[in-house]
Amino acid sequence: PIAKWLDEDKKLFEEPLREKIVKAMDDFYTQKCERLGGDIMRSLEKQLMLHVLDTLWKEHLQTMDQLRQGIGLRAYAQKNPKQEYKREAFELFQELLNNLKHDVTRVLFRADDSRANANDGSEASHGGRAGHA
Repeated sequence: PIAKWLDEDKKLFEEPLREKIVKAMDDFYTQKCERLGGDIMRSLEKQLMLHVLDTLWKEHLQTMDQLRQGIGLRAYAQKNPKQEYKREAFELFQELLNNLKHDVTRVLFRADDSRANANDGSEASHGGRAGHA
């Protein structure tokens, strides 16, 4: 629908387009909540969040271990390894949070309603992989 909106309105730029997209996604989410029911939707959201967080947290810990192992090389570049570790660890954590938001939203909006409804949300979180975008 975005290409259609752009074809219909040649004056549609970034901010108005963003507002249309957010409104369309809000409407879609509201309809999905109505179809599934509030309790099932909350259950689906919780299970999905835990599944994605678990996957991303494991990846984050592996990345932090790699950072820890290679941080000593920063001293050769005349940089303080402790400060570099703190800075890079913070950036990695911010990336984890961004990936969590992105992946949960992506999978939640792509989850099959009939499958989630039939299984009370228990299998809907297996529909997508919590990967990086």
